[in-house]
Amino acid sequence: MIETKKAHELDIVELTEDLPEFGLRRGERGTVVEAFDSPEEAYMLEFVDESGSPSRLAYGVKPDQIENIDVLAKDFFKRGFEALNELDFVEALRNFRKAVNLIPSYVGALHNSLAQSLGPTEDWGKFSFAMQLVRLIDPNYEIARDNLAIAYLNWGVQEAKNGKYDESLHCFHAALAVKASQDIISLVRENIAASYSALGVQAFRNGDMERTLFLFRSAHFVASNEMTRQNFGKAHFHFANFCSNAGDLSRAIDSYQRAEDSGLILPEVLNNHACALAESRQFAGAITILETAQTLAPEDNVIKSNLSKLLEIIQVSAPNFEPVAGDFITEDIEIDFLKPPMNTVALRVSA
Repeated sequence: MIETKKAHELDIVELTEDLPEFGLRRGERGTVVEAFDSPEEAYMLEFVDESGSPSRLAYGVKPDQIENIDVLAKDFFKRGFEALNELDFVEALRNFRKAVNLIPSYVGALHNSLAQSLGPTEDWGKFSFAMQLVRLIDPNYEIARDNLAIAYLNWGVQEAKNGKYDESLHCFHAALAVKASQDIISLVRENIAASYSALGVQAFRNGDMERTLFLFRSAHFVASNEMTRQNFGKAHFHFANFCSNAGDLSRAIDSYQRAEDSGLILPEVLNNHACALAESRQFAGAITILETAQTLAPEDNVIKSNLSKLLEIIQVSAPNFEPVAGDFITEDIEIDFLKPPMNTVALRVSA
């Protein structure tokens, strides 16, 4: 490459005057193909038409007929980082915007510089701010949008690992608000479900069955999969037991049914469902469910006893029988909630 005063090979330049002999007008941009310094400084330029037409060449273009866009853009780019280092964000944005206006591909270089300097430190607050700066310069730059969502996502996982699940949800919902790629959005949803599930376990341990059900319902709504469905079913079972013990048989029956619908077909679940039905005088339904429970656990004495009592009621005194709490025996079982995984994702780099 020949060292010249005005431009180098592959530099992008802009014409400062018309070149009618080559069919070119002032303001058109081309690339330096060759640079000459003998017999005088001059350039061969290539102009590419974005419409797909053949490229055009201009020969012997003089230094005063071009403006070196690369040099100008690099200078603005440098000034932008100098202002950024001084935390002068207004001036930084002005210079970065000028650089990108001159050469649009510079937005990728800006993005990569910020990603490489801030990403490895895992200071996701600073990184998300950096991606917001890139978006202010080019709102349509997809990689910056993706990395903004990734920063929020990774920040949320960081909070969750420290047990700060409410804070993690704030970060995840911020990530979900970004117009990011679908694979990132799917992962954000899975992480939201994981935080809701962790909070659901906490609520269950604190004996707050209403909140337990709400949180596992939220997890399943955000990310419907086998794990969240099973947890939702288990939450319904525990909530049904809570309602049954409180005498709210209607809600108990509904939640037992929802637990079974989710796939939680266990003899103990069916037995408790049947007990709630029996205490509501829905004897036929209770017998049907208890007979199913008995086929699953033929040696379960509680199920045997409840079924025997119900059959006797049907045969002898169904019209006059008024069940009360305790007439039928419920069962309690340990059902552990599954723990959905929580995952980070690698940052994306511009080509």
